[in-house]
Amino acid sequence: MSKRIRKITFDTRKLGQAIRTAREQKQLTREQLSEKLEITPRHLADIENYGKHPSIEVLYRVAILFNISIDQYIFPNDESIKSSRHRAIEDSLKRLSERELIFVESVVDGVVSLKNAEK
Repeated sequence: MSKRIRKITFDTRKLGQAIRTAREQKQLTREQLSEKLEITPRHLADIENYGKHPSIEVLYRVAILFNISIDQYIFPNDESIKSSRHRAIEDSLKRLSERELIFVESVVDGVVSLKNAEK
């Protein structure tokens, strides 16, 4: 009985773009990041520019280093997965006081009200 192993593929171009954006926001050169990821600068350039598939190890290191949710790239149609932006906002909220959270909550409520009014 032959078992077929299904090749897992996903579009890594958006992931490469997210890695480049995160690298630039942290003001890291391609050489600096490739050293942290233990890959060559050319390999990193291929990931960022052409969507070359990174290894699981590189994906893991990127996720940890930049706090990027890889799920949104592997499962792009799953609405229950939090994006990197959601995770970054949650991390920022952890650093706020209760008083500051009240302000943020009122801003979010205002945005939701405007969104509902547009419908």
